[in-house]
Amino acid sequence: MTNTYRNKVLKEKLPLSVIQDTYNAKEKYIEIDGYKVRTKEDRYLNFIEHGFTCSKCGIEGKYVNLECNSQKGNHLNVYAEKDGRPILLTKDHIYPKSKGGLNNIKNYQVLCEECNNIKSDNSPITLVQALRGGYATKKSVERAVKLHKPKALVGVWCKWQ
Repeated sequence: MTNTYRNKVLKEKLPLSVIQDTYNAKEKYIEIDGYKVRTKEDRYLNFIEHGFTCSKCGIEGKYVNLECNSQKGNHLNVYAEKDGRPILLTKDHIYPKSKGGLNNIKNYQVLCEECNNIKSDNSPITLVQALRGGYATKKSVERAVKLHKPKALVGVWCKWQ
C-alpha cells in the first residue's frame, strides 16, 4: 500500500458511494475489508449534503481511500486528481472556527486542499452575515474573541455589541 500525506493507505480507490453507505450505517463502527471505521463523521455528511466537488475551483472527487493515522484511526478520505496526482477534498468551515464559526452542516463546504490552504482562516462572509445566517452564534464568537483575540474580529465585535 502507498502513503498519502501522513496517512497509511489501507485500501485504495474505493467508489464515492462508500461515503454514503458508511454514514448511513446504523452502527457506530463498520468493517471495511477487515478494518474498523467510524460511521457518523461530519466530513461524510458534508460530502453527502454538498457533493464531491470543490466549491471554489470545481475539481471533482473521483475516489475514496481508506486510511489510517495515529490521531484519527481508520477513516475515509475523498480524493480528486489533478495532473495525475491526488488532491484531498476537505471539510471547510465557511465562517472559521477560530473566529467563532459553528460545527454544523450549514457552516461546512467542500474545498480541495489547495483552495483550503489559500482560504486559510479567512472568511468570505462578514461577522454580521455569519450571525444572521446561523454560521456562528453570539456565544461562539465571544468565546473565539477571548481565545484568539484576532484584531480585525475584535474591532468588528465591539461595534456589533
